[in-house]
Amino acid sequence: DGAGVTNVLWHPDGTRLEVGGDAVVRVGSAVERAVRLTRGVLVVAAGAPADADRRLRIETPHAAVQAHAADLVASASATETRVDLDHGSCELT
Repeated sequence: DGAGVTNVLWHPDGTRLEVGGDAVVRVGSAVERAVRLTRGVLVVAAGAPADADRRLRIETPHAAVQAHAADLVASASATETRVDLDHGSCELT
């Protein structure tokens, strides 16, 4: 059981992605800037962007999130997707 473990990934532009131990994610290429969150929790910290217009796409089984220079927590379960936005903006579809 990896529920207490957090893995940290850094995007080349400085965006920090924290993935909970039981999360299932797939990270796209640096150019693609997309993450597929099948289940679990993903914490995104955009940091101090040089380009405030940069976007990160987070796809879950229920929704797609376009995050714009955002700090947020996204979670996905079998029945729902939740996004808690701390800073920046995002669009949920």
